[in-house]
Amino acid sequence: MPAGFFTETATVLFERAPVFDAVAACVLDGVVREVREASDVPWFGARDAVRVFDAERNGRLVVDVVEAEWPDDMGDPKRDPRLFGAWSMGGFGRFTQPDALARARQQAWGQRELAERTVHHAAFVRMRTTYVIGGGDDAPLEPRGRSVARELDAIWDTALAVLALPGALAYFDPTAELLTGRERIAGSLAQARAAGEPPIGLYVHPRLFRTEPDRSVMDTLGMARLDQPDVELILEAGLDPNEAASFVLDLAAYHLGRGAPIPDGDTLDGPGGRYRVEHGRESVAPPRRPLVRLARV
Repeated sequence: MPAGFFTETATVLFERAPVFDAVAACVLDGVVREVREASDVPWFGARDAVRVFDAERNGRLVVDVVEAEWPDDMGDPKRDPRLFGAWSMGGFGRFTQPDALARARQQAWGQRELAERTVHHAAFVRMRTTYVIGGGDDAPLEPRGRSVARELDAIWDTALAVLALPGALAYFDPTAELLTGRERIAGSLAQARAAGEPPIGLYVHPRLFRTEPDRSVMDTLGMARLDQPDVELILEAGLDPNEAASFVLDLAAYHLGRGAPIPDGDTLDGPGGRYRVEHGRESVAPPRRPLVRLARV
């Protein structure tokens, strides 16, 4: 799994590359850095805007403009070593897997027009959190007391401003493989902050895959950022996918609040009946990963 310098990563896809100064203005109290001379390699930008979101731990949000399509194949050490090197250093997200954007388009429920527009994107604004830049040679990637919530709040607040720029198409979180618009982010944040709860629907993404004519799988993606396993629900014919999505999100929120998943072998009520918890199962849907499966008793 790529490690590199960054902890959380999200992007805003654009139909054409936005003016850097306009993007930098969206970074509250940000300072523009000249990182390197202009290059024909888009993955390593020449300029970025940086703001401190956690002064005690040297937490910084780094925002730059990439004048290229999102690299969904993530490169190859022989065919495209520079892209592969950028991916290996965490330049596109610590938990990002190949074809993340393609799957996000497929799973953009109720937002087909938005998903189709992003097929023709030509650039993206990249927002990444780090504790390493400016922290010295021994700066830890994940310092004690690091807060994923604080990192994502910095990203979401900046994304809302960037999404208001001309040419912005959609917000894309490669960890959760979530593709969505400004309205959903703003609404989710407002509702969660008013309730004093985490916006779990922005942390993780519920997805639906048909595996057999009479059976589907509903899973979450994104719990790795919280050091928790994702959840997979075997969905029998006749069960409401919306009810299943609410259930897996509620379970993800429970795991987040509890700090650990429900124990292996436990049973709980769910959509259409009772389910047994099975730890360590390999996911049915890509990206392949171990998770917690809920199967009907």
